[in-house]
Amino acid sequence: MATLRLDSHTVVIPGEDPAELDALAGEYHQQFQPRTPVERYLVNTLVNCDWLRRRLMRLQAELFRAVMMTPDHDSPLFGFFQNGGFGQDGLQRLFNQLTATDRNFFRALSELRRIQQPPAPGPLAVVPAPVPEIGFVPLNPAAARLPAPAPAPGPWPPARGPAQIGFVPPNTGPRRSAAAIRYPAP
Repeated sequence: MATLRLDSHTVVIPGEDPAELDALAGEYHQQFQPRTPVERYLVNTLVNCDWLRRRLMRLQAELFRAVMMTPDHDSPLFGFFQNGGFGQDGLQRLFNQLTATDRNFFRALSELRRIQQPPAPGPLAVVPAPVPEIGFVPLNPAAARLPAPAPAPGPWPPARGPAQIGFVPPNTGPRRSAAAIRYPAP
């Protein structure tokens, strides 16, 4: 199976070492050992994000050095940031790019870990007991005779006295007046 790695000639800019990028890619591929195209893509994304973050951190350090070392701001790098390279908000754009690179790295990492983790063991398969055939043939037919059926019951509901209307049974206890009932004080 071929292992796809980043093409260091298209990712590396002047001042960067292609062998360093190849070594970084080799470390990521050795750690995660991608087996599928999706896993290789995610590992390459990790390598790319790591490489870009290193580049941005170098750029940030150079920019701070240029701003701090040249009080008159004669540095070409400072001029690049101020006069059209990234516009007036060049530092903010650099920080935003760093943040986006970190976010992409950790998204790819969590997705790669999710894909590569072994599947959780599912519930054990329950094998149902064999269902007996419908019907029953006794070994001793004489012992299997059923008793005679019981006589049919009478009409339902059983007859009672005169029908009463309502759900409350009649009060057969002593009568109490409303004045005799005690209510709790408010």
